[in-house]
Amino acid sequence: MKKIATMVLAAAMILTMAGLMTACGSDADSGESSKEQTAGTSSTTDTGSTASEGSVFPAALSKIQAYPVSDLSNTGWELTGGMIDGVEMEQSDLDEMLKACGGTLQFIFTDESTVIMVNGEKNFNGSYEVIKDNYAVHATFTGYEYYGVFTEIDGKTIMILANKTAPETALYMTQIDEH
Repeated sequence: MKKIATMVLAAAMILTMAGLMTACGSDADSGESSKEQTAGTSSTTDTGSTASEGSVFPAALSKIQAYPVSDLSNTGWELTGGMIDGVEMEQSDLDEMLKACGGTLQFIFTDESTVIMVNGEKNFNGSYEVIKDNYAVHATFTGYEYYGVFTEIDGKTIMILANKTAPETALYMTQIDEH
């Protein structure tokens, strides 16, 4: 699938580069914005929930098998992959995105409501809350809004984030040991 979709991915990368730059927070000022509670319901089972929230929840997260959010306090997550318009990123696409983000894109959850987005050498302070009956995360920064769910890919826990301004782009974040 990855090899067949390379041409589609290249076109999608060109069309969404502005959205990716927004996802990296390249022009944001550091600071906190107010939290916005979203409405929706979640059907949960022992194996997870499909993360769907109509027009508010980003499309990239709408069909992902989501698992309950564990305690995020004192955890860090870094960009290790993603998809654009349903097409998995190749390593060269990930490298290009990281370059646009200053070499690093991390989310550091410092306590029960505070998150820091590390974008290269810049830090952006924000807030987060767990929503959808404990099946999703909503993080806000000045000018940026992310939704995220947790799932498992190849036996690893992955946080999948989508920026509200680029709802068809999903960022795969893996937990880092030190932050």
